[in-house]
Amino acid sequence: MIINYIQHIILVLLSLLVLFHVMVLLKIIPYKVLWGGRLSSDREMYKFELPSLLMSLLFLGVILIHSDYLLIKFPEWVMTAALSLMAALFGLNTLGNLTSKNKFERRVFSPVTLLLAFGCAYLALKG
Repeated sequence: MIINYIQHIILVLLSLLVLFHVMVLLKIIPYKVLWGGRLSSDREMYKFELPSLLMSLLFLGVILIHSDYLLIKFPEWVMTAALSLMAALFGLNTLGNLTSKNKFERRVFSPVTLLLAFGCAYLALKG
């Protein structure tokens, strides 16, 4: 029961993250609020945001598969490894967000990535 709840929270957060990356790429949201406020050009923004969007979509796919919303089956060890890797990456991202020069990134994205890290770790451990 709690696994379903955590899966849904992660799905919502990742969907919002994908939307956020798209809005940055479309320049609806200024890229200065990302990457610790260190980006200085559109070219840099695309260099960092396109891979971030693709990774977010991949992570969303992993959770959709884990939640049985996508009818794709992988061995349990593959899903556990993917979720563990996601937890580690979100944990590192939390550390990066905490050291950001941008107050918005520190206050908004640090808790989001921390929640994603713990959620993915829980799913990896509990299957």
